[in-house]
Amino acid sequence: MQKERVVQLIDFNLNVIRLMLSNNGIQLSEKAKEKIVQKASAEHTQESALTEAELELALESAAKKCRNNMIEPDDVLFKEDHLNNLAIPVGLKLEDLERKYILQTLYFSEQNRTKAADILGISIRTLRNKINQYRLEGFL
Repeated sequence: MQKERVVQLIDFNLNVIRLMLSNNGIQLSEKAKEKIVQKASAEHTQESALTEAELELALESAAKKCRNNMIEPDDVLFKEDHLNNLAIPVGLKLEDLERKYILQTLYFSEQNRTKAADILGISIRTLRNKINQYRLEGFL
């Protein structure tokens, strides 16, 4: 993707996210923007290029977890970053492991609940209940 197109997509998606979250104060730091532009422009390198859908998901996720309405580079994670976080530390509670696995599967399936439920081997209703539980607990 060309740099100009990436910047346009970032600006557009950031405006949409501000509307979705009812928060006009969300900003993207220059370093975070550079990280996204670099990843999206990686099509001629060994790295996989960022698709428009992945860019949108990465920005939305970053906006939801950023502090003080400023998205920093550490807030911006791409699909492979989530997949690299699958290592299971010793001592992790089963409940925490289940939540992490469900949320990563949702991210991997691009928030498609039907696909995620199929991957997880659970019903859509069970998945919906888990998502609602995670919202109440503050994980979403």
